[in-house]
Amino acid sequence: MITANLHGQIALVTGASRGLGRGIAEGIARNGATVYVNCISDEERNAIALTEELTAAGYIACPIVADVTDETQVCRMVETIWERHGRFDVLVNNAGVHQHLKTWELSFSDWKQVIDVNLHGTYLCSREAVKRMRRKPFGRIISISSMDAFAGTDHESHYASSKAGQVGFTRALALEVARDNITVNAIAPGNILTPMLQPMTEDREQELRKKIPVGRLGTVDDVVNTVLFLTDEHSAFITGAVIHVNGGIWIG
Repeated sequence: MITANLHGQIALVTGASRGLGRGIAEGIARNGATVYVNCISDEERNAIALTEELTAAGYIACPIVADVTDETQVCRMVETIWERHGRFDVLVNNAGVHQHLKTWELSFSDWKQVIDVNLHGTYLCSREAVKRMRRKPFGRIISISSMDAFAGTDHESHYASSKAGQVGFTRALALEVARDNITVNAIAPGNILTPMLQPMTEDREQELRKKIPVGRLGTVDDVVNTVLFLTDEHSAFITGAVIHVNGGIWIG
């Protein structure tokens, strides 16, 4: 894992109780920031376990419960962090859901749930974060999009649409806040070994590996390292960008 100078910074990672979000929260904490591990209520136990683990190792982490699709809960979450510290430096929009369904199999509620979490949640958390970041002014906002936003997918039109929306939102917000010393970027992972991709048969894993030019599936650390780079001061001239972390399976 690379190192970043995040000492004294305050960070929020949404959907951070497991999988990719957990790895991102852990990486940020280990690089000196106070990290808030967001989860919805039924994932609270996992979030508490992670924060206890990080605290025992000498890092600073706190669980914070909020549904990113609920405006009131998001406003309360961000305001709580601001009141405790008087600053808000890093937001990672990681909370996301998906379903393996063809378009004609989707109900409107299926479509709405994915759009609500993946896109509306990104908007709500970013909106509230920016209000505080502009007071400093300083900030880093990173949204975890997906290769599917660019390459498409044959079974998740709602997911691809939500992730493409994140990219458009990232580019527009980056222009809005550039003068405030706030950078806004997105990461578009490909096939990353997380619970979302598993369980997977050995044959399926071999099939995926053959499609990836570098010859392997991605790891959580591949994404975490990219997040850390985008939070560090050395990336201050990068904004409105999408960084593809996919081993070359999609290049554009």
